[in-house]
Amino acid sequence: MDYRSRSIRNSEEQKGGGRAIAFIVVSVAMILFIVFTTVGKSCASGLWGAIFGKSKDEENQEIIDNLSEQEANLSTPDLYSGQVTVPARNFYLLQMGQYSDSETAATQAYTIQTMGAGGYVYYDGMLYRVMAAAYPDENSLSKVQDQVRSAGYSNSAYILSTDALTITVEGEEDRVEEVSEVIAVAMELPNKLYDCYISYDKGELDNASLQDEVRTLYRELTGAYGQIMTETSESVKYIAQFLSDNMSLLSTFLELDATIDQTVLSSEIKRLHLQTIVRFSDFIDGIDTESE
Repeated sequence: MDYRSRSIRNSEEQKGGGRAIAFIVVSVAMILFIVFTTVGKSCASGLWGAIFGKSKDEENQEIIDNLSEQEANLSTPDLYSGQVTVPARNFYLLQMGQYSDSETAATQAYTIQTMGAGGYVYYDGMLYRVMAAAYPDENSLSKVQDQVRSAGYSNSAYILSTDALTITVEGEEDRVEEVSEVIAVAMELPNKLYDCYISYDKGELDNASLQDEVRTLYRELTGAYGQIMTETSESVKYIAQFLSDNMSLLSTFLELDATIDQTVLSSEIKRLHLQTIVRFSDFIDGIDTESE
């Protein structure tokens, strides 16, 4: 009995040792399969993920893949090219004298300022021209000329002309429309100031009301300037500069004491109008030269 029991135990121990060796061989084979074959790596990754969850690298890659998919799904805004046409314009100026030297022109300008005229000295490259006021059409100027002559003052008409201009604006359609509206605000400033000084001279506005009207125009320019101040195209930069220059002119006018004499204020609003017209002419010439 003892011999048989020992025999059985030896046999079982041999079997156990064989199973252990077989397990080790299979384990080594699996490790080699996982490490050195693509299929093995894939299987191991799936099993590892199922048991322990995704690795950090897998999570990062999934985030990158999702972001790439989202970017691919984002629709690129349609770019749009719009054109804004500024028509040719004529400004009809009442000229009270023309001089070859600036000092004589300045003296004459001061003289007519004391009578409520603009007294703006415009240098055209050859002569210093003293302007009393500006009008939107020839008929309006002609009537005033007759009145001034009847009062004993010689005068003449001076026409300041600007060419038609087409400004191209590119970007998203809504942005192009917005810039177009800003340009319209800039172009209308001379007309609105003309309405202001005509209403004032007719007695329809008092000092405070006139300044309120000019303040409203200043706010319009400020709002328009804020909409395009970051634009990079050269043409829109010129518009922004035009708005900024005129904002400075209007700001200076608004600093005047509202209780000053009406004759003085009448002269100031006419001179402001003349200044914006000259700025407008310079703006058209400048942007036209830049676009060539």
